[in-house]
Amino acid sequence: MRPAVALRQWRLGAVLVMWGVTGWLPVAQAHHSVATFDREHPATLSGTVKEFVYANPHTWVYLTVPDGKGGMQEWALEGGSVNMIVREGWSTKTLQPGMQAKLLIALRKDGTPLKAEWLRLLEVDGKVFETQSPK
Repeated sequence: MRPAVALRQWRLGAVLVMWGVTGWLPVAQAHHSVATFDREHPATLSGTVKEFVYANPHTWVYLTVPDGKGGMQEWALEGGSVNMIVREGWSTKTLQPGMQAKLLIALRKDGTPLKAEWLRLLEVDGKVFETQSPK
């Protein structure tokens, strides 16, 4: 192969790789955006842990909460990655089904009910939890 042809093919390959990488950047940024949550007006939520999903890319806390009308509601609370919360001392045993938990949360800006981001674990079974999920 002649050097000029090889150089053109290399340049074309480099351009295609750069286009592919930068083309996916907005998708990755949108996925990891917290813009859907109202962190400026946090709220607290207390209830019984139904499940704690300790998995990447996001941890989840499913909390059963009284609805104020005699019934119960299940909230789905999205949190940081396992890598993030492990640094704060979390493990698979931090939240277990049946535990009573109080969390600081950020509600969805669009008003979607029963879904939020958990910002900090405040209490577990009446004990104050000192660390938080870093964001």
